[in-house]
Amino acid sequence: MPKGKQKMKKTILMYIWVVAQLFFIKPVFADDCHVLNEKLEGKWTYTEADVEHVVEFYKGDKFAILDGEQKEYFSCYYYKYSNVITVTFKEGFKHFSFHFPKDGENTKDIQLEVNWKKFNLTSFEKTSNELLSENHLAGQNGFSWKPEIGFDGQVFPSLLISTATWSSDEGQKRFGKSIKNAEYLGDLNSPVKVIIKNVESETKIRLEVDLGSIANPSVFEGVLAKENTVYVVKPRINFDYQVLLATKQPMPLNAKLTLYVNDEKVGEKLQTITVRSINDVPISANMGEKGEFENDYGYVFAAYVNENNPLIDLLLREAIDTGVVDSHGGYQGGEQEVYKQVFSVWNILQRRGLKYSSITTPTGHSDKVFSQYVRFFDDAIATSQANCIDGTVLIASILRRIGINPKIVVVPGHAFLAFDLDESGKKLAFLETTMMGNTDLKKYSEGDRGIAGDVARLLGSTKNQASRKSFIAALLKGSEEANEARSKLLSGNNPNYKIIDIGAARKMGIAPINH
Repeated sequence: MPKGKQKMKKTILMYIWVVAQLFFIKPVFADDCHVLNEKLEGKWTYTEADVEHVVEFYKGDKFAILDGEQKEYFSCYYYKYSNVITVTFKEGFKHFSFHFPKDGENTKDIQLEVNWKKFNLTSFEKTSNELLSENHLAGQNGFSWKPEIGFDGQVFPSLLISTATWSSDEGQKRFGKSIKNAEYLGDLNSPVKVIIKNVESETKIRLEVDLGSIANPSVFEGVLAKENTVYVVKPRINFDYQVLLATKQPMPLNAKLTLYVNDEKVGEKLQTITVRSINDVPISANMGEKGEFENDYGYVFAAYVNENNPLIDLLLREAIDTGVVDSHGGYQGGEQEVYKQVFSVWNILQRRGLKYSSITTPTGHSDKVFSQYVRFFDDAIATSQANCIDGTVLIASILRRIGINPKIVVVPGHAFLAFDLDESGKKLAFLETTMMGNTDLKKYSEGDRGIAGDVARLLGSTKNQASRKSFIAALLKGSEEANEARSKLLSGNNPNYKIIDIGAARKMGIAPINH
């Protein structure tokens, strides 16, 4: 028969076969793939080219586990007449067909067809003769496990990096235990927690965590000693901090958690999370059941205060050249000298044209987590722009370098600077940093020697005089704002009102993020 006629014949036969499926066979779509999972509940193997592959099914799930990886179904078709179930998986669109004996009873002679190649499917032998599964355990004692990652499924690199060196004791104080009457295991600083309920006493577990590009695979192993107890397991994660530091835009990420109980695999769970920009700082989260604030994370602002930035030496040299101060000696010269040094910093930033920018919107959104966008030191200097928190951490970085302890004052929707006037920290001054851009020093002269300079100084129209006037106004405005919020700042009960002491934050372990 000519090749053209053979091709036409095959096409006609294929068309007839498709029409037959449409008219005589009722397909079952992905939401009914439980048919397959019920028929094949357990673990099975097949061998292809001398390589053994393992396929796992659990009743009620909408996925199978192929060689240890969870694969979600795209579609399933159950051909009742021939007792065949065909499956297409979402990832890679791999096509499987399971051919069952027509009597429906004998499960020893199941054939698996993978991309039109047939293999014998055999039961995976177990010494216990019973596959351990989450559903099986749940049927026995109400066992369950539930992963929770980050805040509302969001992970903040700024929080992870700034608290990376915290001790477990510090984490316990700061992160707390939000689930009452639960036993906590692992690293309380971890953004990953798994809630495990109703296990038998002395149950051994192994938890494997895969967070994709932001971390290396991490494992927690331990023993749950008490029965009928809620356990919260927080595995220590082996983060890739360079990847976190380089994250400028929010990105989605698939997290996979695998749990083993007494050396038997219970199952895998996938969760899509969002990794936020390194510039996003979590302020507070109302993750509690009643909407209450679970934790206060404002101390992360201290990580953007970078007293080690090499640009600071250049700025201090420029500040001395203005003649405002001869040197920067911290608290050595008394209270008035402290004011002069802070003014010299204000003055040189004004001379560089730093302007207020209202950009505070974070790169992501959550109804449960409140956050703010913060520029790094270099970015604020390079763009000559700063919002309220940018300008505050910028000046705080320089003050910290010259030995003056700064503080960040946070009130609803705003932040401004405070600094200690002596080493004891008993006296504070406040500075409204957003007023820096209110005065354009380009309009004023340097007040050089000569008659023109003398006249400019007499009229109060030199750059230093204009800058000093704006500095005093910013001090008065800062004091006014602090007094208005005084009672709430001192109470310490509201995370929207706080004073973040940079020196204290360093002792906590909050190190600068070296961007």
